[in-house]
Amino acid sequence: MRTVLFIYFAFITSLVQAQNPYELAILTNANQMAAGLINGDVRSVATYTHPTIVQLMGGADKMETAMKKSGANVKIVDVTFGKPSAVITSGKELQCVVPQRITVQLPQGSMKSNSSLIAFSFDNGRSWVFADTSPGIEKMRKAIPNISPKLVIPARQQR
Repeated sequence: MRTVLFIYFAFITSLVQAQNPYELAILTNANQMAAGLINGDVRSVATYTHPTIVQLMGGADKMETAMKKSGANVKIVDVTFGKPSAVITSGKELQCVVPQRITVQLPQGSMKSNSSLIAFSFDNGRSWVFADTSPGIEKMRKAIPNISPKLVIPARQQR
C-alpha cells in the first residue's frame, strides 16, 4: 500500500511541476493589456508593453498618439490568449511565448488573427510585459537582442 501511495504522490508531483508556475501571472497581465486594447486605454497598454518597444515609439505619450491615430478606423473587439509556453531564463529575465487571438472590426468587416506575444519578466515572474511578434522574429530580435533563440514562435495566421 505504501508503494502505491508513493507512486501516486510522485505522479501528482510531477504533473504539478510540469505546469508553468508563472501561467496565472502571465495571463493576468496579458488580460489587463487586452482590456486596455479593447477599451482604448493606451496608457494601460503601454504599461504592459516591453519598455524597449515603448522607447522605440518615442515614449508612452508618443505611443499613445500613434496608437490612437492608427486605430481611428480599427476597433479591437476581442483578445484571447492560449496557454503560455515553458518559461526560459535568458540572462536575468524570464521569457515565454503566449498564443494570442485578436478579432478586429474594420470598415469592411471583421478580421481574426492568430499570432504570438513574447512575455518577459524582469522581477522573477511577479509581473510580465509583452512584445507582439507580428513584425517578425528577426525584426523583434534587432529591437530586443536578448530574446532567447530557444523560444519557438509559430507563424501568424489571419482569417
